[in-house]
Amino acid sequence: MVKGVNKSVIEITDTGNKFFNKVILFVSPEYSNKSDKIIAGEAGEFIKKLQSTSRESLRRAVMRERKRRRRIMLCALGAFFAAVGVILWLVL
Repeated sequence: MVKGVNKSVIEITDTGNKFFNKVILFVSPEYSNKSDKIIAGEAGEFIKKLQSTSRESLRRAVMRERKRRRRIMLCALGAFFAAVGVILWLVL
């Protein structure tokens, strides 16, 4: 629910994202007297920052998952070679 009629609102319909087709930003009261061009520019910069931040966090999550899988594989290989070594030692 939106309260108040003195709020300035920016509605962005071209988000460049397949999941979200609209973004609504409420302008802080102390900046509502700025020109529309300045506010629109700030809104665009804000959306770009959100997009780059989400890409970066996704990239970090993928890298963490790769490192985790690599650690699991190295541990599994170590356990395998240790087991082979023990078996060879017992047989010989």
